[in-house]
Amino acid sequence: MLAAPVVSTAPRYKIRVAARRAGVTEMTVRAWERRYAAVAPARSSGHQRLFSEADIERLSLLRALTHLGTAISTLAPLSTAQLRQMAPGVASAMPGDDGERASPAVSRDLASCRRAVAALDAERLQQVLMRLMLERGPLPFLEEVVSPLCGWIGEAWSRGRLNEAQERTASEVVRRVLGFMLQTLRRDRWERHVVLTTLAGERHEFGAMMAGIVAAHDGWSYSYLGPDLPAAAIGAAVKKLGARLVAVSIVAPLVAAQPPRELLALRCAVGRRVDIVVGGPSSAMVDHVLGDARATRIGSLREWRELLANGRGALAAARAP
Repeated sequence: MLAAPVVSTAPRYKIRVAARRAGVTEMTVRAWERRYAAVAPARSSGHQRLFSEADIERLSLLRALTHLGTAISTLAPLSTAQLRQMAPGVASAMPGDDGERASPAVSRDLASCRRAVAALDAERLQQVLMRLMLERGPLPFLEEVVSPLCGWIGEAWSRGRLNEAQERTASEVVRRVLGFMLQTLRRDRWERHVVLTTLAGERHEFGAMMAGIVAAHDGWSYSYLGPDLPAAAIGAAVKKLGARLVAVSIVAPLVAAQPPRELLALRCAVGRRVDIVVGGPSSAMVDHVLGDARATRIGSLREWRELLANGRGALAAARAP
């Protein structure tokens, strides 16, 4: 009989790193810990979760086995040794940083998009983006192309590598492509309905648009209200539509102190029965009011998709301390 592998139990990794290496989302890790006690990370002096190599191996095994159809409630009480027997070879194939590198094809496509942006060639950029959308499908297109391209445009503009005309032209093309996808995927009003927008002072709408595309792809109907709306206006729309979920994106607010205020005001405007989800590159700036706002923050489109799939139970688990 082969000896069990020796895996370090020293707590070293924050949840973001552990989740990435195990191939799951942070939301999944939190839910598996809180609801099923499937993993028991250590805590730092600041009460942050710290995971060991052994924890990451266990998370990888749980991911593989749940993907094969075994319920997490069945797997959680089992030892890591038992999980290894059920999924041999998984630990040695854990995804890591190398798995997140863009493929050569994606790198070439992104380079083509960047050249079109630099050349102010809106027609070429739209042609490339539409082709990639059709070839890759909505979700890979958003994750592999749109998100990194928007990140590059924002960074290049902030560093003076793109001028205002280049940035605006590129943004308008991306907006048209995302708008086309939203219209193509639009569904008749269903019981599972989400309202999407950005808070007052936030004019960057791509995150909210992408969240709408993901929701529509996964069977939700949606109402997209556009960007830069005060809490009272969002609340009025949510009540008129009878929606139980509202999602807002925070990217680059005009005033840093505004998003926390607007998020608290949004909770008052929508009432207690509506779930609020916050995402976007700058969404961490509202962390200190998430509890008072009874809102859930997500870190990626993958987490958003998982939240939509798991419903209100996932929201409750994500809000738990």
